[in-house]
Amino acid sequence: MLNQAYNIKLDAVGKIDIRDNVFIGYGAIILPNVTISSNVIVAAGAVVTNDVAEGDIVAGVPARPIGRVEDLVKKLQAQTQRLPWADLINSREGGFDPAIEPQLVDLRVSHFYGNTPTSTVARSAA
Repeated sequence: MLNQAYNIKLDAVGKIDIRDNVFIGYGAIILPNVTISSNVIVAAGAVVTNDVAEGDIVAGVPARPIGRVEDLVKKLQAQTQRLPWADLINSREGGFDPAIEPQLVDLRVSHFYGNTPTSTVARSAA
C-alpha cells in the first residue's frame, strides 16, 4: 500500500531469533528483529514486537509478560499430584508411556464421566 501510495520502493525485513524450548501458540505473529529467549511460552494470537526474556509467558497485542514458566510449572505439578492417578504419572518413563496409557485413559474417563470406559470393555471382551 505504501509503495503504491507514495510511489517508492520499500522493504521491511529483519532477523527473528527463537532460542531453545519455546512454545509459540497458534496464530501468534513474531515481528522482525525480535529475539525470543529460551524456555518461553508465546500465547495464541499474540503479536510479539519486542524481545522476550528467558522464562517469560507473553500474551496480547502487543505481547506483554503475563507470567513466568517456572510458576506455571509449580502450579501444574501441584495439580498433577492431586489427581487420583498421580502415582501412575510419577512412575512412567518420560512424558508418555504406552504401557500404562490405556490404564490412564480408563482412570480419566471414569473420573470425569463416572462410567466404564470403552477401552476396558473392549479389553475384557477380547
